[in-house]
Amino acid sequence: MAGDLLEAVVSALLQTGKSILPGFSTFAVDETKACDGINPRTAEPIKINASKSVSFRAAPGLRTPV
Repeated sequence: MAGDLLEAVVSALLQTGKSILPGFSTFAVDETKACDGINPRTAEPIKINASKSVSFRAAPGLRTPV
């Protein structure tokens, strides 16, 4: 059952870039732009490629006040 849920979320992310599970969470694809960086060991400049990652936001009902 958990595998089916995971497959459904991944499928929705690939198709639309967003997956909403009402009362639980929202998953969304975030894109980062390519940029220049510095290697902390050698201080050499490096290129950081553009990439995509998945963000998770809990539904308001799951959040607890701090």
